[in-house]
Amino acid sequence: MIAKFHLSWQVIKRPLVVAVIVGIVLVLIVVDCMLYGTGLVGKTLWDWLQLAIIPFMLAGGGYVFSQVQKNNDQKIAQDNQQETALQAYIDKMSELLLHEQLGESSPPDKVVAIAQARTATVLRILDPARRASLIQFLSGANILLVCVKDSLEGIDLQGANLARLDLTGISMKKANLQHANLRETRLVDTTLDGANLRRAYLTDADLSKARLVGADLQGARLLSTNLGEAKFLGANLKNANLSYAALHKASISQEQLQSAMHLQGAKMPDGSTHS
Repeated sequence: MIAKFHLSWQVIKRPLVVAVIVGIVLVLIVVDCMLYGTGLVGKTLWDWLQLAIIPFMLAGGGYVFSQVQKNNDQKIAQDNQQETALQAYIDKMSELLLHEQLGESSPPDKVVAIAQARTATVLRILDPARRASLIQFLSGANILLVCVKDSLEGIDLQGANLARLDLTGISMKKANLQHANLRETRLVDTTLDGANLRRAYLTDADLSKARLVGADLQGARLLSTNLGEAKFLGANLKNANLSYAALHKASISQEQLQSAMHLQGAKMPDGSTHS
């Protein structure tokens, strides 16, 4: 009951404060007129309306300012919360690496379960930039594959910097990688079915044997990218740049290749070089 009353009070508090302020201003105006006269003899109705509108404008401006300040405070608090969560996660993973054999070739099952649970939980609350920082940490420690399991499926990494990381064998089905920086990233045997890779930067990346079934690669930059034996069934390559890409033995249709913007110097699936 107390909690419900507190919630109700929070909802009505601001409008009530505004109403009280407006009421006080109007009372002061009336008192001033009674004591000293209006000084508005001969004034029109519009003049009176302008006088009445002023306190409402002041109150409205104050309310808008308080809302903007509240939103800014919430954003700062959320940002601090995410940064704290990321640092706590890194500290815990470092502890598991140093003392619980997480980085060994065959880490204890209990340790792996803890690492995967913590990773999945933290990834859900972080923004794309901090998710990228988490992935960078795990990749650098060579524990990415054991920690993420399927936590990167459907994840939002729009605009994230994942350049030069080793994401071999990771499942990123339906992940949002639009505008992501994947330059020189190792994505061998990575599952990217249904992923959004629009305008992703994949120059010099290695996607050999990767699954890109139904992926959206519109406008993606795949210059000098290794796409050997990659599977593109149903993928959208409209306006993609495949210049000097290696497509040997790739499962890709002629129609998909024709939809790409550039194919200059690309090694085609049949072994020929596109002029």
